[in-house]
Amino acid sequence: MLRADAPQAKVLKTSTNKKPVRIRLSPVDYPTVQRYRVTTPKGKTVCTVDASAPPLQCRVRRDEGWYRFRVVAATPQDDAVSLRMSVAVRVK
Repeated sequence: MLRADAPQAKVLKTSTNKKPVRIRLSPVDYPTVQRYRVTTPKGKTVCTVDASAPPLQCRVRRDEGWYRFRVVAATPQDDAVSLRMSVAVRVK
């Protein structure tokens, strides 16, 4: 079974909890990626992004604290193996 490499998550900082964290994704060069799932370190999905609708980004609301995210490319066969976490972002 072919599997796509997971894309790198690009997370922009936010300065207040009234603004959501904006997560931008870099697409993978693989023809059958249908969507991207953005997850927490424990694997909980925080948003899903359709691969055919640019821009590849989502916004999530978080309480105060530090957060990291992981992006997983989803294909018809299975989810791709996810790589490393994004850089930490602080919500104040």
